[in-house]
Amino acid sequence: MILLKVRERPWSVYAKWLGKEGAGREGVYVRGRHGDKVHVRLAAGDVPLMPAGARMALDPNGSLMRSASTHPITELGVGAAIAKIGEVRAALARGDRRLGDLKVVGPERRDEFGKSALGIEHRFGAGVDSAAPAGGRRTYWFDPANGLPTLIVTHDEKGREVEYYHYDRLQLSVRLDDDDFDPDRLWGPRRR
Repeated sequence: MILLKVRERPWSVYAKWLGKEGAGREGVYVRGRHGDKVHVRLAAGDVPLMPAGARMALDPNGSLMRSASTHPITELGVGAAIAKIGEVRAALARGDRRLGDLKVVGPERRDEFGKSALGIEHRFGAGVDSAAPAGGRRTYWFDPANGLPTLIVTHDEKGREVEYYHYDRLQLSVRLDDDDFDPDRLWGPRRR
């Protein structure tokens, strides 16, 4: 369970792990600021010989970040899901099927919403998505209350669930400023 704050301009992400898994871990990234690095505050056991609460600054496209997630930090949030659907739709409109196909699914009852919801299923082949390298399908379920794709479930080519994201308790049009994404303001100045 992660508290996630996302700001469009400049692209900014703050994440704080709230559950038992990764408890105490935090991360913040602002494109083009703070050395253009992902600043992290470690949870116990994240990095051998480093204590919980230690800070690191990581390349957003570096091997440590890529090993922690199949998607880059710039692909977090509901806005990124909408952009991905739009990218596939635009390719299909050009007659380009290399990114896969889209189809409407549902209505189907989803416990996450407590009612039926519609979705868009993106079927893709091998090499299109790092979450399912041999191909698969990702379904973007639209929350009946706000019309946004807040539930995203990915299955690999064998039908195994490989990703599950549910953005709940969404707050839109919240005023977020630079202080919400400044690692020194969030955690105090970094010790040199």
